[in-house]
Amino acid sequence: MEKKRFAELLDAGADILRSIWDRIALLGILDIEYINWDYPAEVFFRPAEVFSRIEPLYRVIRRSFGAYGIEPLTILTGQGYHFAFRIPKDSETFPLLAAHGSASPHLVEWGDRFAARFGCAFPPREAAAYETLGRLFEYLVYRIFREYESLPADGMERIPAVPTDVAVGRIGPRGWREAVSLDLSLFGDPLPRRATRCPFSSYQKCRVLRERYGEQAGRELPIPLLLP
Repeated sequence: MEKKRFAELLDAGADILRSIWDRIALLGILDIEYINWDYPAEVFFRPAEVFSRIEPLYRVIRRSFGAYGIEPLTILTGQGYHFAFRIPKDSETFPLLAAHGSASPHLVEWGDRFAARFGCAFPPREAAAYETLGRLFEYLVYRIFREYESLPADGMERIPAVPTDVAVGRIGPRGWREAVSLDLSLFGDPLPRRATRCPFSSYQKCRVLRERYGEQAGRELPIPLLLP
């Protein structure tokens, strides 16, 4: 997509994604998403109720980033939040990440093949920095889990937090299998392969994935926007 068409696509209500492979920075992204194995469309029909149950985890995540001096761009999605920040390639941090990484030859080769389609190369140094960042995110996520599980009972309903869509048993007064997934899967793929959603674009999962969320959700519900 040409950047000059970005405003045009926003005005058209498009669902816009951008590559997380960036020319000038390494992007750090934590995607959290409400998942419900018994009633997947719950978050679209009752967003205020669902997001109130996500709120305690949201606060823990913000505190965890803040403990390291990171103020992420926080984006409200149709099912949760994206927390994003940038590490410029000319910063002091980027070469440290690259020096401590060891991306597999397979991922580097795959990245090269993908990048060749766009007339550019995929430097192994970027793959190494990306691999290190993934390990740091894994540490951060388990720190978040520990703090979240230790929160005192304050009368506010909480739902389980899990890594990358791990299934849970039935819980709570509704007896649903529901959780909030902290998604680390993007760090298991070559950097050029993954994309993230753009702020102010639309979130059309319930319309595109009707086999998951049902015809009523896809046909009747208004389309959410991603808001920072």
